Amino acid sequence: MKPLFDYDFSKRVILDTNTLLNATFNRGGLAAHAISVLRRMATPVYVTPSIEAEVGRVSDRLKRKYRLAYDPAQAVRTVLRAQGILFAPPPRGPPIPHVNKIDEPIARAARHLDAAIITDDIEFIVEARAAGIEAWQYWEVSRSYSGDGELPDLSKVVRYGAPNGKCGYIFVRAVPGSWAGLKIEERFSICEISEGLWLYYDGLSEQWKVQTPAGEIVRLSMPLENDGHYIVGVNLRPTEKGCHIALMAAKQGGQEAIARADVRAAGKGIGNSELSIGHNRHQLEHWNGAIKDLVVASGSLPPRTFRLLVSTEDLSPNPADSDTLAEAVQRVIALVR
Repeated sequence: MKPLFDYDFSKRVILDTNTLLNATFNRGGLAAHAISVLRRMATPVYVTPSIEAEVGRVSDRLKRKYRLAYDPAQAVRTVLRAQGILFAPPPRGPPIPHVNKIDEPIARAARHLDAAIITDDIEFIVEARAAGIEAWQYWEVSRSYSGDGELPDLSKVVRYGAPNGKCGYIFVRAVPGSWAGLKIEERFSICEISEGLWLYYDGLSEQWKVQTPAGEIVRLSMPLENDGHYIVGVNLRPTEKGCHIALMAAKQGGQEAIARADVRAAGKGIGNSELSIGHNRHQLEHWNGAIKDLVVASGSLPPRTFRLLVSTEDLSPNPADSDTLAEAVQRVIALVR
């Protein structure tokens, strides 16, 4: 696999069904933006011949979901024509082992075309890469582009999706500074949400910690190594008496550890609140390291998804493609130092 953003996206790419559907019905989303970037680069963009049949099978559901008064398949055909998207030849050869049955024809077509798959299906990306097929997320396409008005070659990025409920998730890829491995009485902040959660590392106890405004703390022991790359996730879900917090962490490519606890409340939740990054809300207790990717969003981050993310170097959840993006998601991209 080539280093991050070293892939030449002017080569052929093939879209999975969800990418095309998202671009069709969520024009402000990242999938639509990624396709527009590919068209600006004159990249040959393909879909499998079965795409219209797949859309037809879910037509009724799409009508209800997006409250459409027209045939969704017609909207998809319009996007295919407008964007100059091509139909790939029917997949040839035997099925590719260990790729899920639904997406396997796309992987086979990608191999035949020597094309990269563009999708936000993390499991599919992991399976395709394991089979030696290039596969990338929407945001990787967008971030690789260096045209006017774009932000090229970002290695550190913050994406903040504003959730719509009391609970949600935090996901981060981070590298600690030279303090890692030293037992010191300091706290190193990843982020703090005003009137919400504070995610930090306790140098003395060598624990990841999530703290609520009421002072309740969920702890996860994990000694850190200098220059190690770490992935941390916090998943919240409502309970009758408050929230259930799952705190997950792992060294990149390693085994994840999980701590769970019920708390009375997580403040106002991960809502439309101010987000302090790399320090607490008082501008103190800095991370003193690198934060590569931070996602704060609604929805959920199940342990299985977290495990898949840990096995990769670049993938992350994408809150910027909510079906109600214009109403529910605020997306910010910024350098973190």
